[in-house]
Formats: sequence, structure tokens, C-alpha cells
Amino acid sequence: MKKVLIVVAGIIAIILVAIPIIFLVFKDEIRTSAESEVNKQINGSISFCDLHISILRDFPNLTIVLEDVVVKGKGEFAADTLARANELNIELKTSSLLSGNAVEVKSVNLVRPVIHLELLKDGNSNYMSLIKLKASSAEPTHDTTKAVTLALDEISIEDGQLYYEDDLDNLYLRVDGLHYSGKGDFKNDVFDLETKTEIKSLTFDYGAVCYLSQKQVWADMILSVDMATQKYTLKENTIQINHFKFGLDGAVTMLENAFDIDLNFQTKETAFKNILSLIPGVFMEDIKQIKTSGDLAFDGYVKGRYATDTLPSFMVNVKVRNAMFKIDSLPSPVENIQLDLIVKNDYFTTDSLVFDLKEFHVDMMNHPIH
Repeated sequence: MKKVLIVVAGIIAIILVAIPIIFLVFKDEIRTSAESEVNKQINGSISFCDLHISILRDFPNLTIVLEDVVVKGKGEFAADTLARANELNIELKTSSLLSGNAVEVKSVNLVRPVIHLELLKDGNSNYMSLIKLKASSAEPTHDTTKAVTLALDEISIEDGQLYYEDDLDNLYLRVDGLHYSGKGDFKNDVFDLETKTEIKSLTFDYGAVCYLSQKQVWADMILSVDMATQKYTLKENTIQINHFKFGLDGAVTMLENAFDIDLNFQTKETAFKNILSLIPGVFMEDIKQIKTSGDLAFDGYVKGRYATDTLPSFMVNVKVRNAMFKIDSLPSPVENIQLDLIVKNDYFTTDSLVFDLKEFHVDMMNHPIH
């Protein structure tokens, strides 16, 4: 029995050593074939400068490393670079390579990706145009290539950048320093996805208003994912923007050309100081210089469909009671802050935005303002 185990172990070792050697011998052919196969699946082009294999990174599984990956569109987006990344690492289950069955992809890792998404005024987008719709054919096709299945355990991003420009609704989003990991049993139709996200700088503009400017974000979430219905239901979660913490409950469903949203949100901490950190121009280091007191209540919802011509209804309810803040550069504190504000949109259009300011009062240098 011992001799059998030694022989089996020796065969496995020989195979693991032989795979990277064979890969090196046929590297150029593998690279050309890989680019060709990927380009068949998208309405654009993907290229990379180099490709190599690692048996130590995710041992005993093999990792294919693509360097300097570039994704470009076609047609009106032919001149645009949709995405680029220093590295794309794809972990393959070794046993699936040897079995003769479908190759299993276990994890995908992007290193320093830069992603630029754009929605034009005519409704065309560079990300949707990348998806190739396969035409049906009466003639049967015989695909001799080995199938690939996504048996993913983890998707991760290291130090990413994301730009989203929506010319239709005049919306702009910029994300810098994105670190993300998502773990779950992706091969199942229904599973829990555990995610951790950190963003070093988030900027969000809508219309002529900058709602968030260079804010730091942390988010820990557990989502129930139903791949058959494309429904993502929020379970345990905490989201923090600068010092402001809140939680979400509800679900988001991906439709063919829209998102069906049913979300509620509420603060997890009630200190007035936390909401000050959301003010544009106030950075994390600035908040340490501000003395504050008072209570905060914040809740709301987002419900309905989001599409190129439709907005969901939403409501944000903010209440501040008996608050004050003092900045060293001001001669006296701002005191007796009372606020009761509701911002809502119930009619799914940008023209139906309502600001309902029920109460506003502050005392500055013993002068009331209301």
C-alpha cells in the first residue's frame, strides 16, 4: 500500500511539473488561442502583453496570470478603453484539468484595474454594447474546445479605479483605491455572498450638485444571491461613509434592461458629528478638529425601477435635535441646531423632486437663524 501511495504521489508531482513546462513550450500558441476565444464571446476586443502560469500561488490549484490586460469596444466605442488591469489572475482547479471534464475556474483576481463605464444621451452604453448576442442558427455547431465552468469561491479587486459617466441623467461617479473581496459558492444557483469593500475616495455628482466629494467608504455585507432570478437580498450589513454608519435591508433584482429596487436604510449611530463628515469639503482629518454634540435620526427608502428613462421613487428623512458644532477657525460655536427635512421623489422623474423643510433653526453668535 505504501508503495502504491508513493507511485501515485510521484505521478501527481510529475504532472504538476510537466504542466508549466508544456505551457512554456506552447506559450505563444496558448496566448493566441486564449485571446481568440475570449474575443469570440464579446462585441469588442481583449488583449494582454504577457501570460504565465503559477503552481505555488494557489497550490495545489494552478493560476493563469495575464499581464497588462486591455478591453476595448467596437463601433462608436472603438476608440475607448473600457477597462485595463495590471494583472488578471485566474485560479483553475487542477483536478478538472486532469479529468477531461469541464475546466473549473475557482477564483478571479484583478490587480489595479481601471474601469470606465459610459451611458450616452441616446441610451447606448459602452458596457452593454460589449455583450454579444448570439444569433440562432438552424445548423448545429460542433464545439471541440473544452468547456469552462465557473465554480468560483472568490472574486477580488486590488487597488481599482472606477469611472461612471451618465450623460442621460447628468450623473458622475468616481471611485479611487477600490479594494473588494467577495466569497461564496458561486456554482450554486442560490448562495450567500460575503463581501468586504474599501474605497479610499468616492465622488458622486448628480446634476449640478456634488453630493459626495472624496469620501472614504467601508462596507461589510452578506447577500443572499438567487442566480435564476438575478435577485440579491441584503442580510447582515454595515456601510460607513467617512464617520457616517448606516444599514440596508431589502433586495435588488436585475432585469433585462433595468433594476428593480426595494431598499430601506437607517442610521446605526445617532451622533450629530457623523453626518458632518458627509459635507462636501470636509475630510476625515478635518472632523477631528470639530467639537460637536446633539442627536441625529436618518432613514428612508428607494423603491421601483431604475432604467435609462425611469427613476425609482425615494425618500430621505433627516432629523437633528439640540445639536451644536465648534470649529477652531470660528469665533463662537453654532448652537441650538434643529432640523426636520424630507427629500422625496414619488413620481419616477427628475422633475418631481420635493424638498420639504419642516423645521430649521440655528443660533450663530447669539443670533437666531430660521
